[in-house]
Amino acid sequence: MMLYRSLVLGLLGALLLLQVEGRRSAPAPAAPVGAAADAAPTIVDVSRSALAAAGLTIEDVVGVRPGERLVSADGSRGPVGADGYVDFELARGAQQRRVVVLVHR
Repeated sequence: MMLYRSLVLGLLGALLLLQVEGRRSAPAPAAPVGAAADAAPTIVDVSRSALAAAGLTIEDVVGVRPGERLVSADGSRGPVGADGYVDFELARGAQQRRVVVLVHR
């Protein structure tokens, strides 16, 4: 019983030290303001059958907010029925964001 307690306390101590060291050595990176190319895009994953069942288009699932405008839309749409993606870049004033829509069967 004493050996078991010692082993458990040693493992708990090691886990605590790893947790403390991990927090010290990996600070959260600061996100640049207004840089769409550097910011992580929002990923939307939809199937063509779900879009058709809901009566929506790819542009409908992007979620354009009030006051936003479409800066660019590019990607690999492919022929009808093919898998692909569309990369949207939206802007409102100096703020920009990206939405990548992954489309599959």
